[in-house]
Amino acid sequence: MVKINTNINKGLAKDARALKARKISPTSLRPEDPRPGLLAEGQLNGKFPGAWRHPQAWVPKELAFYFFLAPFFFWPIAVVGFIYQIYSYNISGRALEDIKNYTMPTVSFIFASDNTLMAEIFNEHRLITPLIKIPPMVIDAFIAAEDSSFYQHQGVDTLGIVRALLANIKAGQTVQGASTITQQMIRSFLLTNEKTYDRKLREMILAWQAERHMSKDEILFLYLNRIYLGRGAYGVESAARMYFGKTIQEVNLAEAAMLAGLAQAPGRLQAHLGTERSRERQNYALTQMVKGGYITQAQADRAAATELKFITRRPNVYRQVAPQYAEVVRIQMSEYMGAESLLNDGFRIYTSIDLQAQAQATAAVREGLDALALRQRMSPKVRTLNPQQVADYLKRSKSSMDNRPLMINQEPAGLVTEVVRSPSAGYIIEIGYEKGFLPAKNTRGFAFKPNDLIMVRILGRDEQSGLLELTAAPPPEIQGALVLMENKTGRVLAMVGGRDFGLEGVGNSDFNRAILAMRQPGSSFKPFVYTAALDNGYTEASVVYDVPVSYPDGPGRRWAPRNAGGGHHGPITIRDAIRRSVNVVAVKVTDSIGPDTVVEYAKRMGITTALNPSLPLALGASEVTLLDMTKAYSTFPNLGAWPWPSFVDRVEDRYGRTVMNFQPHLTQAISPQTAYIMIDMLSAVAKSGTGARVGAAFPNMSLAGKTGTTNSQADALFIGFTPEYTCGVWVGRETRISLGSGEQGARTAAPIFIAFMKQFLADKEVGKFPVPEGLVRQNLLPQDSEDIYIGSSVSYVFKADEVGRGKPDTSIAHQYDSYDSYDSESNYYSESGRGSGRSSHYTARSQEAMDRRLMDYLAGYGSGRGGI
Repeated sequence: MVKINTNINKGLAKDARALKARKISPTSLRPEDPRPGLLAEGQLNGKFPGAWRHPQAWVPKELAFYFFLAPFFFWPIAVVGFIYQIYSYNISGRALEDIKNYTMPTVSFIFASDNTLMAEIFNEHRLITPLIKIPPMVIDAFIAAEDSSFYQHQGVDTLGIVRALLANIKAGQTVQGASTITQQMIRSFLLTNEKTYDRKLREMILAWQAERHMSKDEILFLYLNRIYLGRGAYGVESAARMYFGKTIQEVNLAEAAMLAGLAQAPGRLQAHLGTERSRERQNYALTQMVKGGYITQAQADRAAATELKFITRRPNVYRQVAPQYAEVVRIQMSEYMGAESLLNDGFRIYTSIDLQAQAQATAAVREGLDALALRQRMSPKVRTLNPQQVADYLKRSKSSMDNRPLMINQEPAGLVTEVVRSPSAGYIIEIGYEKGFLPAKNTRGFAFKPNDLIMVRILGRDEQSGLLELTAAPPPEIQGALVLMENKTGRVLAMVGGRDFGLEGVGNSDFNRAILAMRQPGSSFKPFVYTAALDNGYTEASVVYDVPVSYPDGPGRRWAPRNAGGGHHGPITIRDAIRRSVNVVAVKVTDSIGPDTVVEYAKRMGITTALNPSLPLALGASEVTLLDMTKAYSTFPNLGAWPWPSFVDRVEDRYGRTVMNFQPHLTQAISPQTAYIMIDMLSAVAKSGTGARVGAAFPNMSLAGKTGTTNSQADALFIGFTPEYTCGVWVGRETRISLGSGEQGARTAAPIFIAFMKQFLADKEVGKFPVPEGLVRQNLLPQDSEDIYIGSSVSYVFKADEVGRGKPDTSIAHQYDSYDSYDSESNYYSESGRGSGRSSHYTARSQEAMDRRLMDYLAGYGSGRGGI
């Protein structure tokens, strides 16, 4: 290239003006004509340049035209490239390869031991389905409705953008979108739904990048499993179940088109199911499928004419199967693997529950509480409502039913709205959105009036009238619980945590009384006293004098335990004392070995709650849970070892790999010999003692157990066991007041145990209690030992080194004080100045103070532990 300096440029301009003035063409100049100002750098070698030409004449005319247009193309491309580089840099940290390998959140399942689904746990209800298992018809419907050129574009549909832009300008509002399936997939993973240019640019760039990293099938798999389609459903499989109660493989063309139509605006369209608005989206999807060649017009017409049957709500298996058991499993698994992992990672949890046993246990508890309410003439009436309370109740019950629809055997509170005189006497009951009929014959003789709120049980539904069929239920404060455990493994096979009221507001259905309620066990605690005694100098045949006795209880006061019936037996063996549930003997033995020793043994055998090391502990004054008591009792049939309660057998991850396998864990607490002696003593309780009705129900079965009743009959228990199973039953009032006159463990709890175990054991073989080495059974007569009082020949079990040895109580009887209150099989007797909860030093505490403590406890019980 020839470089021309500034002076030469000036000379050229001057010569050009002179030539123009003289009308001389520059081409007529000869090369040899030297002219000032035309010298180039080439003149230095003595040569002159050729004739001068305009620079534009140096390039072809076509290339000149391209140079002219270049700026119009260069700058847009440069701007787009610049933006792409900037956004690519900003989003480079979001590796698309991670999306390709992304593990989507999915549902965790809880199954019963027979693989019946019990519960689903999730943040997002998503059931991940491989693309090969999604019918082509469904895939075609979504492609046609959402992205007809899916297989042609590279992530962004440019023509679609222009088409949507023109349509929106014409309509004056947004009527079409231009996001491809790839863009929608990217948005759901990496971006938000905010409508900004920044988000849209990011979305487009990421979509381009995604198409280079992923196949179309991979994009479709993520899209169809990730997309939200309303009703809490994520992905097509979940949506098919939520809307139609079907799997995605079972949907027809009409249903597939409806699901595809929901993708545009699921939150808005789900509210219009079955209306013309939802039909429009369905028809749009069908029309697009015809245009795309996926179906014929005839198929589209048939699909459009097909009636869609939507389910109102998907069945709530959690509420229907065993909600309290499932909740225990959920809590345990949250602790094991973390709450978020449980909600998102798709575990399959296989539990120990036996659903047949669970149904039998629930029925037995329900029938036992019905019998109690009938015996004690307990009214199902809760209270009478004023107009404002009526409105509040109806609003609350309807709101509750939105999430917890009523089911058979639930016991909600219903509002009496009408008294029916004929043709069949009874009452019209309103429960939320539902109405039912309560026949007068099902009210246990009670009468009601409008605006009475009463407890009812749902038996079914009358097909002709559509009304719920009802019967009266016990008042809400009457509750029961049951735990069944497998002795060798600790597997909890059945658990009833209380009555299922179904509705919020009256009663507490969610509080699990089997594992959370802290209640006094009454005389069912005595086996721990005698277990400690057998290891501390006592035998079955040891004699203790059952005579009036009292203990210091502060300045000028004394506490005297009393027996059921108020009488005394004089000298009595340990075996006979537990058989008859003699309170005085239990207290005297505790005094002899020390309350701390009893606490130590109870803790060693699996009791986890705090125990007060005082003499009333012998009569069950400290509170425990039913699960702890059942677990601790299994120490006996296990010959000294108790199992950790297990609600879960194993856990699998989403790929079917076992990640947790729960093995039985037994803790040896006492010697096999001591355990078997307690079996012998508790067998006597069931055969001829306070639990005699249990023994009569199972005359030829190896079975043992103990009744328990607390002060004023506020709690009734029976805990029994066979060689294979241990079952605990509790009945009580939430308000901790008396169940009624004569309601004791033998009358109230034992019948529930009998009803349940008869059904549960009907098809099972019950073995014999194993006898460990080192024991001797002897029939002792009075002349065999001067230390033993024997009324008749009795068979006793001794440890080999203790044969024939008794330990009579030779101490002088304490002064016996007269007391004015007594409760059958109660923990202790009391009057003003004497009550429960005494420490080992028996500090003074008035009955008024005890009552205040109890009321404070009950106040906290309602919020912290359940209750009404």
